[in-house]
Amino acid sequence: MNKKAVLLYSGGLDSTTILYQLLKDGYDVHPLLVFYGQKHNVELQFAEKLLKELNVKDYLVFNIDWSPFRGEVQPGNMSAVHPFRNIVLLTAASARAIKIGAHDVYMGPNKDDQADFPDCRREVFDNFEKVLSDSMEYEIHLQTPIIEMSKQQI
Repeated sequence: MNKKAVLLYSGGLDSTTILYQLLKDGYDVHPLLVFYGQKHNVELQFAEKLLKELNVKDYLVFNIDWSPFRGEVQPGNMSAVHPFRNIVLLTAASARAIKIGAHDVYMGPNKDDQADFPDCRREVFDNFEKVLSDSMEYEIHLQTPIIEMSKQQI
């Protein structure tokens, strides 16, 4: 039987790279696509199209109305801030993992994201994995395989 994994899948370069690697490695991938009002929602349209082409059937689209929580534009980051975005997304993906019996949750933050988005740093994921472990009797491993890679390397 294939090893199950939940992938936070945006349809962008980072998560698509991880998707292909997981499929190559024989994972039973259960993508979670999240629409939260991001400006690059065209990526989600691409994501659904690609998942259908790759015959990945067990994906879920999750909609979040972030408008009451959205922050202001920050210097160096031309998009509105979504406070604690990765924590919320990882919480949803971890809940999905428990439901389907998976222990691995994959996400695609990269080295270039860390300057503008503090919740894309390695220590955030390590600490949140500990929170998950302390919060339930279910083992979840947060996998961020491209976190030390730049966009150019990816």
